[in-house]
Parts: sequence; structure tokens; C-alpha cells
Amino acid sequence: MEAADPTPGPGEVLVRVSASGVCASEYHGWSEHSADAEPVRFGHEVVGVVTDLGPDARGWQIGDRVTGFGGPGFADLVVMRADALLPVPPGIPAEHALGEPLACIAEAFARTPIEPRDTVVVVGTGFMGLGFLQLAKLAGPAELVAVDYQRHLRDLALKIGASAAYHPDELPAELRARMTVSIEAAGTAGALTLAGELTAPHGTLCVLGYHARGPRELDLNWWYKGLSVVHGFTPQRARVMHAMSTGLDLIRTHRFSYQPLITHSFDLSGVDDAFACFTDRPTGFVKSVIIP
Repeated sequence: MEAADPTPGPGEVLVRVSASGVCASEYHGWSEHSADAEPVRFGHEVVGVVTDLGPDARGWQIGDRVTGFGGPGFADLVVMRADALLPVPPGIPAEHALGEPLACIAEAFARTPIEPRDTVVVVGTGFMGLGFLQLAKLAGPAELVAVDYQRHLRDLALKIGASAAYHPDELPAELRARMTVSIEAAGTAGALTLAGELTAPHGTLCVLGYHARGPRELDLNWWYKGLSVVHGFTPQRARVMHAMSTGLDLIRTHRFSYQPLITHSFDLSGVDDAFACFTDRPTGFVKSVIIP
């Protein structure tokens, strides 16, 4: 659809979108939207170039490459808060500098203690799980295990740095209740249950997955095992901006990369096809981006 160009207000900047990630958290909003309902605009993983400044929009100049929090990003232009943006590292392609999901991964990692002696498992090695696995590798754990139903995701986890990768139905019995740190990154009830089962007594279970559909049960065995449960999400803007800054610095220093994770790209006319990747699962799919 065509719309008038937005205008930045006080403390806002106008950003020409270079790339916007397609997030699974918006899938149900897309798939369940009725054709008779009012249009819904999506996209919150924005990278772009500042093209205009609103009053009191300090810290930025026209032409700056930025990423951060704001939307709707599936558009040519989007208005974003000046204080919700950070600079894109030089030389990094736009689609490899998505700040919002990187902030979520880096915040979860910061809140999950991983030491060299730890045995770590990531349950669900989609986009978020593989991103966290890269950061976990930096901590140098004694063992880093990936668990996923899809073979190509397990293979990618091994290339990124996992020491072993298993189908959930083929997990060795000795892994049960032995992992000192477990990361649930799939956002499903089954993955959460499995991650709890794999965690050793007095271990740490981090809930990184986005649980958007229905309630989740708390296994009483977690209590009997004395698990520490960490929620990867934070609602505090200062924390999440710090996490984004940390993640972008890791990209700048080539210690983290989206390159193996961004597998499909579409223009604005292909938004439906991009969302359909979550159900159609084309060969090698991990993450889609929209590039206007």
C-alpha cells in the first residue's frame, strides 16, 4: 500500500529502512489476521539510514546508519525515537546488524552465568538459539550441546561451535539431569520441559524462547532439583540498550555474526512469503529479512 511519508516529532528521527528482520513473535498476528479486518503493519527489527531529524533529536546526523527499537519496519520509511537507536558498526551489511534481536540474545547471555567448567545445552537452535550458542561459545564451556528437530539446524550449530548436536528423540541417556546450564530457545512447552529435564541439580535454566501461545506448566521437579530459573527478557529500556551496545560491539570485533543465520531475503512485496517461511520451512531456512 502507498502512504504519506511519516514526519518525525520531538526527540524522533526519520529512518530510511535498509533491512528489517522477520520475527516469529509476529507470525500469529500475520497468520490469524482476517482479510476483513483493519490492516496491521509489522516489523520491529530495523536497520536504516537517518534522513530527517525532529525537534530535539540529539545525537544523530542525516546519513548516520542506525539500528534499534521501533516500527513498523516493513516500509520504506519509519519514525524512531532518537534515544532508542545505536550506530551500525562500519563495514557491516544492514541485514547483519539487526539490533533488536541481538539485544534480546545479549541480555539473556548476560543474565546466564556460564563458566569454563560448565556443561551447556541449547534446546531449539533456530535463529535465537544459534545466536545464543555463538555467545555461549565465547564463555568457553567444557561442553556445548545443541538440540533441535531439524537436521540442517543441528549441522549449523556444529559449524558455529557446538560440541555435539542431537535430535530430541535421540538424546543420550547420560545427558539427562547432567547439564549445568540449559537454554530453552524454542518458545514451546515441549522445549521448556526438555530443557528442565536436562538441567542438573542446582543448575541454571534460562528461558530465552518467546512463549506467546498459552500458559506454561512449572515442573515441580525443578523445585526439587533446586534449579535457578532465569528469564532472558527484560522490560527495562536501559538494560536492553546496554545489551544491544554489547552485541553490536561483538559484531564490530567479529566475535558474533549474523552471516550464517540470515538465509532468506524478500522485498516489500514478499512480506507474505517471508512469514510463510515459518510454516513452509524452505531448504536451509533460519531467518528472513525484508529489504525494501
